[in-house]
Amino acid sequence: MLDGPAIAADEPVVVVMKNHQFEPRLLQVRPGQAIRFDNSDDVLHSLLLVGRESVIGEEFVDPGQSYTVRIPQDMPPGTYELACTVHVDMRGQIVVSGK
Repeated sequence: MLDGPAIAADEPVVVVMKNHQFEPRLLQVRPGQAIRFDNSDDVLHSLLLVGRESVIGEEFVDPGQSYTVRIPQDMPPGTYELACTVHVDMRGQIVVSGK
């Protein structure tokens, strides 16, 4: 079971890009769930899901903007690295659970 507040199935979970970090750095999601990335920094960030570029493939997010993606229903369970290609030390992980 996931910790934290309950989220309606159609509401995205939110990852904030702030201070050159992903918050939270570790995110647990289910297939079909949406993730919204909010850029709260004053600089451009990018999003790349390493090894799953068809899901998130170097999407650029301007300061004050957001990007939303839905995890595919057929995405295999596992831990995937999330990277900002603009800031090489900015990393996180997305854990996709079973259905």
